[in-house]
Amino acid sequence: MATFPSIQPDAISYDLGLSGTVETATMAGPIVFRLSNTINNYNITLTYANLRQSQINLIRQHYADSSGTHGTFDVPTALWGGATVVSSDSIYRYNAPPEETHKGVYFDVAVNLRVLQGVQMLYILDCGGAVLPATAAFSSLIFTGNAPFILEAGGSNPILVLNSAGAQG
Repeated sequence: MATFPSIQPDAISYDLGLSGTVETATMAGPIVFRLSNTINNYNITLTYANLRQSQINLIRQHYADSSGTHGTFDVPTALWGGATVVSSDSIYRYNAPPEETHKGVYFDVAVNLRVLQGVQMLYILDCGGAVLPATAAFSSLIFTGNAPFILEAGGSNPILVLNSAGAQG
């Protein structure tokens, strides 16, 4: 993961995105459900004016090293000029290739970045006071009904194959 070049932009514009919510209509009015604590679709546009050939080459090479819009990367916090709009542990991805305008010896460039918050969602299933049943080794098992099951795979290469191709109803 390469770090974005430390070239100070002339302007930074923020699109703060949308919160993870869903609105549902009810008889009493709309109810809003929050799905997560993160903001989605957070975009930043860095605008550069009058870059030299060596500076534009740094941005072009970084875009290529990041596999275009596929790879993720860090942006130095000094680039924001002290603004605290973006979390310091965020990672970024290109929304589109940098847009260049060639003006003789100099270049103007707009770089549109998507902010990936990097929040790792962790789901913990708490079964309360449930007692685990006795465990049994098996090589194949036919599932019937809709009761939950627990599979503890031991050994160095546990494999679970759920194949419904031969299911009979």
